[in-house]
Amino acid sequence: MSYSLGFFLPPRNLELFLIRSSTATPFWDPKTSATLVTAHIGDTRILLSSSSTGLALPLTTNHHPSSPTESRRLRRYATAFVSDSFGEERFGVLSNTRSFGDVSQKRLGVSAEPEVYQRELGPSEYAFIVLMSDGISGVLTDQEVVDIVKECRTPDEGARELVEFAEEVTTEGDNATAVVVRLGGWDQRAEGGEGFMGTKDLRAWRRDEALAGSRGRRM
Repeated sequence: MSYSLGFFLPPRNLELFLIRSSTATPFWDPKTSATLVTAHIGDTRILLSSSSTGLALPLTTNHHPSSPTESRRLRRYATAFVSDSFGEERFGVLSNTRSFGDVSQKRLGVSAEPEVYQRELGPSEYAFIVLMSDGISGVLTDQEVVDIVKECRTPDEGARELVEFAEEVTTEGDNATAVVVRLGGWDQRAEGGEGFMGTKDLRAWRRDEALAGSRGRRM
């Protein structure tokens, strides 16, 4: 039996994953089945990319007041929600309902208890995992994220491209951080569905809009 453990810790947030295979063969071997366990706090995001369909599968939900589960939990604390100038719901001074370190907000219901999720991974069923901060997930759609990685030769290159593209197309983003983990279907990452082409036009439009905006600011 083999295990792999990874941490991803943007400010106040947590993403943790554990991959367990029942043999000594590593989890990224195309013939190996594995179990994926994730733990998540805040508005960071974890995605899987399906080898057969090419689609993004989210494994997390944002811990925001707009989440029905989080809203019901916070109502027990008689917490009032407000919307900021960007239309984002907040309670107190925070937008995340689960986070580390905000001791003064614990009385309002802020929790550091992670949301835990488990999924079985069949041989080559998924191509890769992406873990990212909201500087990426708040700018790009889930499908854009996996399509960008599909174009890249290595997981490291995929992580760099995600960060660079997110920073290129927005001036409003938060810190942009990403980790890409190879799975058994990596070599088939662009074969399912539309491959990386599904969001190609959307991404080209984003670049054009960002370029037009930067020209406008220089005038």
